[in-house]
Amino acid sequence: MKNAQYLTKNLYTTANPSEIIDFLVDHQAMPATLNQNHVVSLFDGNDFVLVLFIQSEKQEKFMLFRFENFAVCKAEMMKMSNILNGLIASEEDTHSYKKAKRILDETIYMLPTYRAMYGYHVDENLLFDTDAHEVAI
Repeated sequence: MKNAQYLTKNLYTTANPSEIIDFLVDHQAMPATLNQNHVVSLFDGNDFVLVLFIQSEKQEKFMLFRFENFAVCKAEMMKMSNILNGLIASEEDTHSYKKAKRILDETIYMLPTYRAMYGYHVDENLLFDTDAHEVAI
């Protein structure tokens, strides 16, 4: 993963520790210590943010995934869930990836509720086409 990039139109990711720590501190979500793995999820306006800190003997790794306007990002969220499945299958320490996948899958399951809360009226068929985001508010 490059330090920061958009994987899709609505999915921003970064592995830059300074950017991620600044974000967590700004949102009062920074773990007290970094001597163990952490998964943090939060809502930032209309965005859903998932942060992983993986500490192993080999390295420390930060990952941040921001689903912009998440209520209409079902396709991106499902793709990320599949990516997490791949990490679970290929990594030795899978606890954090499993936790992140569970949080993401629960958020996907709740998308209709979030759309109703935010006042979105969306054609479910369009949610799998990342180029078509026709949303009426």
